[in-house]
Amino acid sequence: MEILDCIGNTPLVHLPNSFTLSEATVLLKLEEYNLGGSVKSRIGYQMMIDAEQDGRIDINQPEKVTILEATGGNTGIGIAQVCAIRGYHCILAVPDNYSKIRINLLRDLGAQVVLSDHTIGNDSHIRKAYEILENNPEFIYLNQFANPSNVKAHYLGTGQEIIKSYKEVDYFVAGIGSGGTISGVGRALKEHFPSCKIIGVQPEGCDVLNGLAIPHIMQGLAIGHIPKILDKTLIDEIISVSEKDVVNMKLRISKTLGLYLGWSSIANILGAMSIARDVGKDKTIITISPDGGRNYQSI
Repeated sequence: MEILDCIGNTPLVHLPNSFTLSEATVLLKLEEYNLGGSVKSRIGYQMMIDAEQDGRIDINQPEKVTILEATGGNTGIGIAQVCAIRGYHCILAVPDNYSKIRINLLRDLGAQVVLSDHTIGNDSHIRKAYEILENNPEFIYLNQFANPSNVKAHYLGTGQEIIKSYKEVDYFVAGIGSGGTISGVGRALKEHFPSCKIIGVQPEGCDVLNGLAIPHIMQGLAIGHIPKILDKTLIDEIISVSEKDVVNMKLRISKTLGLYLGWSSIANILGAMSIARDVGKDKTIITISPDGGRNYQSI
């Protein structure tokens, strides 16, 4: 097995009915078991591999390649790992109020981190990446928010793993950030389980389908614009979750299930539990934990 083979095939665990307070089956896909510690390792790898295969990256002259990306940290970790292995230079634009642990990790992986001013909006890192690209057009901007490889990673990877694990899936619940997870997994599940409902999760006060966002703690969700790769036609319902509920649920999950998860993971679980309470015991609901909570301890 090679280092980059440690991406995908993450565990899908059952959340006890005594915890979800429902009779439905609620399952959680734990993406912190990917190389890089998050679901974003999948898309970082896929975007890099596709760029190599279509010739955007010259694999024969790695010392001349500079990869650029706007990231909250997790996508950047995946990209930085591939760049380290391949010998590419990596520049990552990150909001200056995001987890300092992840920012330091990116630097330890060899990436050059450029901080953006978060006060100008939830998409400050995206604006910063375009600013860098304008001054350096030779850089390769992967752009997870518009890159079809993001969706591809979840259609071919995450979605197929879920399909192989269960004979029937009634609901898939996922927060919306770049739009890749819900679009890729959603398309795969609806093709295989036509009656499956796809439920989006957003922070309370945001409107992800219209690109509206307010400041919130659920890093990676509701980024303040509509990602080009987001397939709205797949989404059957949007659930909003409050910061207060997320903070309280994070503690409850840690102390009763022994799972120490990131903020967006908690939001997704709250969304899944909301659905579970309204459906019967014969229904299967799957949600995703994008990452663990260790990298958020500094915020």
